[in-house]
Amino acid sequence: MGDGRRGRLPAHPGRPAGVGGARARAPLSNGLIAIEQGADIVLLDAATGELRTLDLGLSEKSAPSWSRDGSQLAFWSRSPGADGARSRYDIYTVRLEGGLVAGNPLAMFAAVEQPPIPASGIIGWSRDDSHLIFDLSWSGVPQVVISSTVLSAAIEPLSQPDEAADQPVVSPDGRFVAYRSRDLGGADNWSVSVRDLDGAVNWAVFREN
Repeated sequence: MGDGRRGRLPAHPGRPAGVGGARARAPLSNGLIAIEQGADIVLLDAATGELRTLDLGLSEKSAPSWSRDGSQLAFWSRSPGADGARSRYDIYTVRLEGGLVAGNPLAMFAAVEQPPIPASGIIGWSRDDSHLIFDLSWSGVPQVVISSTVLSAAIEPLSQPDEAADQPVVSPDGRFVAYRSRDLGGADNWSVSVRDLDGAVNWAVFREN
């Protein structure tokens, strides 16, 4: 597959005109910043300022997230439902080489036949790029989950069953996941909780009064 439209930032760009939404910082290995622009994903070359829209053949792409080795990009894709049907939500991964799409996007997780939908839309990668970490919302109650493998639709919870949890952030070394949490049966106060992926232990590091 090829890449689509190209552009270039001005010499002193500040914030690129018309570019907003989520961004995935450039891995040291490739120097490319993935940007959510409208319904597309755009790659910004941090060295040259060149912009390139990825031709992925999917609708309403969002929340791009680089793998740790800089070779893969994960993102959400939403396909609006026809005739009042519910929208379809999928997480895709795609391999890139030199900023060019090197194969067809692969569907990793589909929420279309299940109650959950994306909560914050954030996607993180495990330390060895073998798992994806993201949040889903069941009937308005979000939960942080991890995929069994990058190409598996099977998921396991990382947050506790008695808490609402969203906005997961993976530590630079890939061992810990921090996320926002709230006890379902208690006061409407949010905490920052941490999950140790090695020891499978959760604890709160900050609690709102």
